[in-house]
Amino acid sequence: MKTRRVSLPSFVFAAVIGSLIVAAAAAEEIERPEGLLVEAESIEKAAVYARVIDADDALGGRAVTSPEPWRPLFRYALEPGELPERVTVHVRRRHGPIQLKARIDGKNKDLKWDWGKPAEFAWANLGTYNTADLGELIEIIRGNNANAPIVDAVVFADATATATPGKVNTPRNANAPQNAGDVGITGAAATGSDGLPPERPRAGLDPIDAAFSIDWSTPRGEVTAAHWGVAAYSTVDPRKADEPGYVAFLSALRPGLVRVHHAGMADLWSDAETRSWDVATIRRCLAPLTQLPDTKLMVTFCGWPSWFSDSKAIPPEKYDAGEQLVRDWVRAVREASPVPVTHVEVFNEFDNTWAKAGRLDELWPFFARVVQAVRDEAPGAKVGGPALTWAKPEWVGGVLDAAGPRIDFLSWHGYAGGEPTTPNDKVLARAAAFAEQADAVARQLERRGLGDVETYLNEYNVQWTWQPYERRHANAIGAALQASVIARLARRGVTGLA
Repeated sequence: MKTRRVSLPSFVFAAVIGSLIVAAAAAEEIERPEGLLVEAESIEKAAVYARVIDADDALGGRAVTSPEPWRPLFRYALEPGELPERVTVHVRRRHGPIQLKARIDGKNKDLKWDWGKPAEFAWANLGTYNTADLGELIEIIRGNNANAPIVDAVVFADATATATPGKVNTPRNANAPQNAGDVGITGAAATGSDGLPPERPRAGLDPIDAAFSIDWSTPRGEVTAAHWGVAAYSTVDPRKADEPGYVAFLSALRPGLVRVHHAGMADLWSDAETRSWDVATIRRCLAPLTQLPDTKLMVTFCGWPSWFSDSKAIPPEKYDAGEQLVRDWVRAVREASPVPVTHVEVFNEFDNTWAKAGRLDELWPFFARVVQAVRDEAPGAKVGGPALTWAKPEWVGGVLDAAGPRIDFLSWHGYAGGEPTTPNDKVLARAAAFAEQADAVARQLERRGLGDVETYLNEYNVQWTWQPYERRHANAIGAALQASVIARLARRGVTGLA
C-alpha cells in the first residue's frame, strides 16, 4: 500500500502539526496502517482452527472468532523474504483481550497482549519486532473472556526505516521527553491538581526536535468547505438566534455547512394552541443566515412537538399524522427561510428510543416513508438522515435496506467521551475510531450500489453533554481532535462534518 497523504488548509495543518506528539500516545487505537494486509478469514485453514463469521463492518465483510478461550484467531506462516527486516504488527479487532505469539523452531513464544476491548473494530499495535525473531509462524489467540474477540485483519508495517514521512522521529535531545506520556499531556498519571486532564505540557521541559516530510504534490484527499461545518444549535431558539454577538461569531467562523437542529426545535417552532408551525418564528430564527450566502444549509426535523407526542417512538396509529406534521414543517421552513435549504434531514437520534421500545425494526420503514414525503415537498433539496447516535453497523444496514434508494445523504454522530475526566489519550484516539466507522459506512454503501450517497458526520466533539463543563471544547486538545477528524474523514471521502 502507498502512503496516504491529504491536502490541508493552513488552519488544519497548523493544528495537526501541533498535535503530533499528543496523538502519538493514542497508539493503541490507530488509523489503518500501511503495509502488507492479511485478512483473517482469507487464510486457507481459518475455518478449521477458528470460526469465520459475516461482519458488515469488517474490511471484507467477514472476520474470525472462536467460542473457546485460548484458541487461535489468526495463524500466518511467514515465507522467507516476504517481510522487511523489521516490522510492526497491527491487528484490527473487536472485543478482547488477545495475544500475539511466535513459533520459532517448532516452539511457541509469548509476545504482546492487547487488553483493549473495543465495542467496534479498531486497530491495535501488537509491537515491533525483527522479522527473524518471529520465526516461521505467528499466531493471535483469544484470552479468557466471556465476550469473544473478533479479528478482522493484520497489517505488517515496515519498521526498518529510521525516519518515516509525516511521523515524529526519536528526539535528538537526550533530555527531551520520549513520548506524549512523558510530556505530561496524556496517560493515566497525567492529571492536574483539579483531577482533570492537563491542558498543556509540563513547564521546564527541553524542546523536542522533530523531523517529518510532506509531499504536497501527491494529494490523497481534499478538505472542502463542507468539512468546516457548524452545528448551529442556538439558531433554533428565537431568544438567541438574532443576538448580535452570536450572529457575529457564526459569521466569523465562515462555515461551509450549517446544520440547524435543537432537541427542542418542535416546541420552539410551533404553536401549541393552534397545533401548527409558527412561520414567523422560524423566519426570525433563520433570517441571520443571510450573513452566510454561500453556505450549505441543512435543517433537521429533530423530534415531535410535546403536544403531539412525548416520545420519539410514536405508535403506528400516529404514523399518518406524523408524516403530515413533517410535510407541514417542510413547507413552513421553505416559506420562512431567506436562503435556500440545500439539505433536509429527517430525524435526529431516534434509534435508541425506538430500540428501547423494542420497535427498531419499525423505525427504518417509517423513516423511508417520511423521507419520500419530504422529497415530495422539497424537490430542489437533498433529503436524508437519520442522524444516527453513532454509526452502529446494524443501524446503518437497517437504514440502507429500508431507504437506501430514496436518500441523498446518510448522517450519523460521534463523541469522544462523556466526562471531563476522560484521559486525553482516549479522547484523541477516537479520531481513528471515527475514521473506521466512516470506512464501514462506505463499504455498506458500496455493497448496495449506493456509492453516490453523500455522508455526514454532523455532530462530533469531545463530550456530548453540556454539564459539567468540558474545557477541551475550547483548548488545544479539542483542536487537535477536530483537526485529526477532519483530515482522516476528508481523505475517506466523507462529504461533510459539523
